[in-house]
Amino acid sequence: MLRHAGFHILTAGNALEGILVARSERPDLVISDVVMPEISGIELCQMIRADADLATIPVLLVSALDKETESIVEALQTGADGYIEVPFETVSPGSYCSAPP
Repeated sequence: MLRHAGFHILTAGNALEGILVARSERPDLVISDVVMPEISGIELCQMIRADADLATIPVLLVSALDKETESIVEALQTGADGYIEVPFETVSPGSYCSAPP
């Protein structure tokens, strides 16, 4: 979806590889699944926030499996900038969402 919208996408096979990619490429945004082998997305977010060179990069965590309130709160307390539950609805270009009146 992001690639189709014209964004340059970098990928990593796991959290440790993701940290290496982030250090070498300095992305504008990190999007990570919460549930990953070895190191979770929450732990990845902690690693990013602890790294002085990466700490200001926004982190968006995504999960189709871990939708419990405690996990969402933990992710946000860890420093994630957002948490999206999958599946989600996309918004078409030119449209916007607004809060209910």
